[in-house]
Amino acid sequence: MIYRGAFHAHSKHSYDGQQPLPALCAELRRRGDHFLLLTEHDDTLDAAAYERIRAECAALSDAQFLAVPGLEIRCWRTEREQWHIAALGVGAWIPRGPIPEVVENIRRAGGLSVFLHPHKYSRQIELAEIARFDGLELWNGKEDGHFAPRWRTLRLARAAAAHRTGPVLYCGHDLHDFDGIGPLALEIETDALTQAAVLSRLRDGNFMLRARGFRFPAARGPNALQSLGMLCWRGTYESYRALRRLPLVGGAVSAARRAWRPSDSGRRPEE
Repeated sequence: MIYRGAFHAHSKHSYDGQQPLPALCAELRRRGDHFLLLTEHDDTLDAAAYERIRAECAALSDAQFLAVPGLEIRCWRTEREQWHIAALGVGAWIPRGPIPEVVENIRRAGGLSVFLHPHKYSRQIELAEIARFDGLELWNGKEDGHFAPRWRTLRLARAAAAHRTGPVLYCGHDLHDFDGIGPLALEIETDALTQAAVLSRLRDGNFMLRARGFRFPAARGPNALQSLGMLCWRGTYESYRALRRLPLVGGAVSAARRAWRPSDSGRRPEE
């Protein structure tokens, strides 16, 4: 059976999450998702707090829905530069530290390491640096929008795939509230919806990424035609964002949104 799931999410266990974990899981269930790969910020957590998260994920999981515990950890690339790494399915708390040390600790704890929103960091990322990770977040819904990933991240991912040295690709919501849930998903084919089965497929790169108008293998990434389509969508989206910054255009768009927002009675203002 093919199961669809959401990656990169923060509940109220994170300092900036807006929804309790049970409510977040219930909303994802309602939207047709079968699993959640949680990535709680480590900023305000400790080992005891993570054990509570693991217990809550277990209580929220059943044959129809799986909540996989995980962390988003700040790691040091250099003394002046931090990267954020997701630790998926780890069976114990992972402390901060240099990137190689954190990645090794994640593996020892039975989890997977995913390099998150790489566009936010140094523009001089070397392929050898990302080869140590199990995954690379190609597409971040919060940072990139839901139309296309950033070209620099796409180029990095394609280069890694071409040299067969890179991690498999992920698309993540980076959601902090219900409005962060978008048309990005991981699709896994497995007989049983268990944490062991899901992590095994992720570790092997045996899953698909689905987004608006795109579907491609996580291990290979988008092909040339899909990449061209993403580039076109990205250019259109960036042009729209630039126009929105103009006072006249931005004001008109905001006014149109207010006019079409449903009233308390559920009717449009003009009805």
